[in-house]
Amino acid sequence: MKYLSFIWANLWRKPLRTAFTFSSVVLAFVLLGLVLGFKASLQQPAESARADRIYTAARFTGSLRLAQMQQISLLPGVRRIGALDVIAGSYQRAANKVVVLMPGPGMREVFPELPLTAQQWQMLKTMRAGVFVSHLLAEKFALKAGAAFPVTTSGLPRADGANAWSFEVLGVVPDISLLPVGYALGNFDYLDQSRPMGDRGEVQQFWLLAADVSQVDTLMKLIDTAFGNSSVPTRSVSEKALLQGNGGSGSDAIAALMGLASVGVIMIMVVTANAMRHSILERNTELAVLKTLGFSNATIMGLILTEAALPCLSGGLFGLLIAALTAAASPLLLPADVTLPVPQVNFEVVTLGTGAALLIALVAATVPVMRITRLDVAAALARI
Repeated sequence: MKYLSFIWANLWRKPLRTAFTFSSVVLAFVLLGLVLGFKASLQQPAESARADRIYTAARFTGSLRLAQMQQISLLPGVRRIGALDVIAGSYQRAANKVVVLMPGPGMREVFPELPLTAQQWQMLKTMRAGVFVSHLLAEKFALKAGAAFPVTTSGLPRADGANAWSFEVLGVVPDISLLPVGYALGNFDYLDQSRPMGDRGEVQQFWLLAADVSQVDTLMKLIDTAFGNSSVPTRSVSEKALLQGNGGSGSDAIAALMGLASVGVIMIMVVTANAMRHSILERNTELAVLKTLGFSNATIMGLILTEAALPCLSGGLFGLLIAALTAAASPLLLPADVTLPVPQVNFEVVTLGTGAALLIALVAATVPVMRITRLDVAAALARI
């Protein structure tokens, strides 16, 4: 602490340079925090994915039929099965894409992560045109209980010829990691009974729970083989495999985000190292005087490392704070037609960011520290 005033004076010897370095670090860590936050939001569904849950859909085109549920449920290894359809369209304007999940028979048991209470499930069953929306969707479109939520579609005909599905928001429910961009839940019977007679009983997917996780691959083959020669062949995939491919540690999205984060860290390393190099070059004589007064190399090295760490650490933490505030406000800041997961600037992101700030400070101070150990005191003092 007794050297703090000395370090502070050195930092503000060139105020413009220090301010530029600090602002560069802040900007870099805002971007780094958001990038790491996006990475965390993509990885969370992959990490929480169930290994025993299977999605079955049409391999090419067409729809599955509710009648197939019975056939699949009799296959060895099937513990539970549910049907799921969706209404995909737009809200208010074409750019505002929305998807309303329409859970059919069995989905409440197969998808227990849905955070509806027993009373809310009963409301959804009673109110055919009712819909529950998650917090993210409610914030994005300013929805609340009682609000109208019409969804316009182009490829989902109604028996009455209309192209709009009218919903009333019954309430706002918590978000879940499996659906990081928000969700809406409607009544399957409303969808099914509003379609032309020939389309009733159709679903887009079956969700299954396997009785034995180790037999998931075998069960998927059994399902697809059973419908291999039907008019609508199926393709089954485990939830774990699907989400690991989309957001797991080896996915292209994660690799791209980490590449972007690495570039940002390297750039700020260069900026900070250049600022430190110039600062030490300007103070060779003063450092020689310190050595003459008895300051050891270790003490001077500590002062330089602290001088590098202060703007990096303070700027990094300030940047991460701005990133966290930006992430929290992103549902309101992003245009309604932009569908992205909310960055999660959590404890892990802050820890990684702090480590990156200290690493930048260490790298930036490396060359100046090496110069100090080789400083020719007599030559430096001769310049006085």
